[in-house]
Amino acid sequence: YETVTFPMVTRARRELTVTLTVQPVFDLARGEPVSRRIRRTVRHRGGEPALAARGVRTLETVDLKRIDLQTLNHGLDLLHIGPEGTGVLPAFWRTLVSSGGRFALLCAELRHGAPPGTLLVEVLGGLERAPPEAIDEAIAHFETAALGVILHIAPDPTLARRLARVRARCLAIDFAGVEHHSARDW
Repeated sequence: YETVTFPMVTRARRELTVTLTVQPVFDLARGEPVSRRIRRTVRHRGGEPALAARGVRTLETVDLKRIDLQTLNHGLDLLHIGPEGTGVLPAFWRTLVSSGGRFALLCAELRHGAPPGTLLVEVLGGLERAPPEAIDEAIAHFETAALGVILHIAPDPTLARRLARVRARCLAIDFAGVEHHSARDW
């Protein structure tokens, strides 16, 4: 897999390392790759996960926006989207919920040169607390012919039902870290 790593310094002067890794997305029925997806890892310098640090305040919205913009800049180069291809890039909910963040992402994507295929923005974090109307309003700017949105959530049936009212065309359910040892867990 192709990978790129870049440093960042937060507003609070914490040093971070952001790693982007390209992963294939498979059509499970055909067993073939149909797209490429950027997996992002954000860590404190030295290896500790930055987004889950104990006793440390979460990253500020301005830091998340900067991480998203750098992800867009580096990620579009890694995806190599062809005319019929699709690529998936992550973005934090707190970036999309702010009009400045949405505008910055759209402008950066246009400056970079829109990919010839379709670019999907995978929205991470915060969706479980956001009202469906706010999600609809934020993602409306990204639902175009060449842009789309994937809402990334934990496997919570109540949340999935609540998000059924949102106009996003794709819901990604993340089973990482979920207990699945018994029939009830499944």
